[in-house]
Amino acid sequence: MKKKYVIGKIYHICNKSIADFSIFVSNGNSQRFLETVDYYNKHHVWTSFSIALKQKKYKYSNIIIPKKDTLIKILSYCIMPDHYHLLFKVQDEYSISKYISDIENSYTRYFNLKYHRKGPLWQSRYRYVLIKSNEQLLHTSRYIHLNPTTRGLVSQPEDWQFSSY
Repeated sequence: MKKKYVIGKIYHICNKSIADFSIFVSNGNSQRFLETVDYYNKHHVWTSFSIALKQKKYKYSNIIIPKKDTLIKILSYCIMPDHYHLLFKVQDEYSISKYISDIENSYTRYFNLKYHRKGPLWQSRYRYVLIKSNEQLLHTSRYIHLNPTTRGLVSQPEDWQFSSY
């Protein structure tokens, strides 16, 4: 069933790696995922992310800083060793499902080439939740930012490099 998104609404999405496999095993991998999230967050993607990088036609900018003509406005994020979280507001009718698919497929290709492996990286299709209240928004943002401390990876949320905290 196709997932429905509404302009102006806020959603929390996350996806987990297959068998709790650490797919963000290095800072470079986490940064690559953030760059992929940034690259595909626009209306007209003229080529794959890997080709854009080879042709030096892409420059990363912080994904939290609002930009013109983006599909979503990212409110918070956290990249964990075996999963990711994105909290965002939909800004365009473009297929958000295709956007997430582009991100996950691009990162999978990158990871599989880098580590000489084949097959899927993701446990299943990503999960998503419509945020229905300010209270739920605050709770979800707090949950996302506290993920690294809850898992014992750092003692303070601000110590986790790949989070919007």
